[in-house]
Amino acid sequence: MKSERALAYAAFATVCFVWGTTYLAIRVAIETIPPLLLTGIRFTVAGLVLLGIGALRGEKLPRSPRIYLHALIVGVMLICIGNFAVVWAEQWVPSGMAALLVATAPFWAATRLQAAAVTIVRDADPVALPKACKNAVELEGIRTAHRRDGAAVSRFLAWLARESKGGRLREIEASDRLQALRQETGKLRDLSFDTISGAGPNGAIVHYHATPATERVLAPGSLYLVDSGAQYRDGTTDITR
Repeated sequence: MKSERALAYAAFATVCFVWGTTYLAIRVAIETIPPLLLTGIRFTVAGLVLLGIGALRGEKLPRSPRIYLHALIVGVMLICIGNFAVVWAEQWVPSGMAALLVATAPFWAATRLQAAAVTIVRDADPVALPKACKNAVELEGIRTAHRRDGAAVSRFLAWLARESKGGRLREIEASDRLQALRQETGKLRDLSFDTISGAGPNGAIVHYHATPATERVLAPGSLYLVDSGAQYRDGTTDITR
């Protein structure tokens, strides 16, 4: 428990230091690099680093074009508008003031609303309940998606029972087979999350992700956990076996 608390404090201190000194680094960099070029270099390098880390971990790029569209929208709003505006402004605004303004922006918005006699209601998001209520079409869609996905998972379990007897089947091969069976439905848009495929002690690791360096053989007589889900146009599934 003490070690976890120490790690939490260390993580918080790291965020404060790295995030806080970002504005100083920007102020130093724009002395010689134009703001637009600096923003482009900064996030291009960051993206390449994340891609490299993902490749080393055995991560796979998403297949759904919609995910890339959403990432594009977020990138334009957050990087091209939000972050670039900060870099551009630091040509005249001191870095310490820029960091303070960004950090206190929510408080500024709240005080402006209160000054305008706007009543601020602190309560649950009113959108949550209407989103949870489904109409007849949506209900039938999720039922159809679960029947379709249940059939694919049943085929996987039958395959698993046959192939695991030899003691050579590995975690990644098993999860890839499950995804392939879902793709054979012709309706799969993407996985709803990365499949947790854990054999033996790996099955006890929360949100375990199999990689070539960590995967284990599904040894006969051992426990095997597979937590997976599929994203279809008519519904999303999450199944643990």
